[in-house]
Amino acid sequence: MTAYEKAAGWLSRTTNKVAIGANVLGALVVLFLVVAINIDVFARTVLIAPIRGVHEIVEMSLVAIVFLQLADVVRTGRLTRSDAFLNKLVSSRPEIGMAIKRFFSLLSAVFMALIVYTIFPATIEAYHENAYVGTEGVFTAPEWPLLAIMVFGSLLCMVRWLISAFLPASIDEKSA
Repeated sequence: MTAYEKAAGWLSRTTNKVAIGANVLGALVVLFLVVAINIDVFARTVLIAPIRGVHEIVEMSLVAIVFLQLADVVRTGRLTRSDAFLNKLVSSRPEIGMAIKRFFSLLSAVFMALIVYTIFPATIEAYHENAYVGTEGVFTAPEWPLLAIMVFGSLLCMVRWLISAFLPASIDEKSA
């Protein structure tokens, strides 16, 4: 095994573990939302006292869940897409089909990089300015943790797309 294959395998294994961990964290956020919404419904119905901030927490959590789980979806190839034509092309003309798959992976990595490029400065700014979401006096939460999750998830997803574009499938599959 060459040094490149060892390094590529390490990168693939590491990003796999991080993506799985982020996915688990996203699932825990879903569980938290289920509990929070049910408690809020109970409080509204029985106690006639809604819990403040549940709406804002749900909004923020949904975005966090998407970005926490996206890289694992890319890693496992479960991203929703219509690839019947591409799969047929890979079967009949493997070189052309794989070239198109690599192109789409690179294009996806570019889009993730654009998200990072756009959101990272906003994350730093939100942190330094103590920006918050919600209604002052009712419920507020700092904005930067959600933005940081979006940057983290986009970076991880970008790396997974780059791995799928450049890493030989045999090395990536050994790392899974």
